[in-house]
Amino acid sequence: AVLPYFPLRGELIVVGSRGGMAQDPLWVNNLRVNSSAEIFLDRRLRIINSRKLSGEEHTAAWLEVTNKVPTYREYQARCQEHRQIPLLALSYN
Repeated sequence: AVLPYFPLRGELIVVGSRGGMAQDPLWVNNLRVNSSAEIFLDRRLRIINSRKLSGEEHTAAWLEVTNKVPTYREYQARCQEHRQIPLLALSYN
């Protein structure tokens, strides 16, 4: 999947919005099972580690991301009864 990302405090934040559908995207579930993955970033293969943001950290990152892409607020409204859209922080060397 091609995903937008948002640099934040030395990590890359990715949004598991799936357009506001009731279920998380499959890539989010995959990273829950195995937090390490390979991605292409700036045309280079990178090994990343991921972690799901929660609590205040999710809230703060959500505000930053939705200020840049307000459409994510609409997606959250669509799936509000089913889930909170996950934010994952990716780090790499």
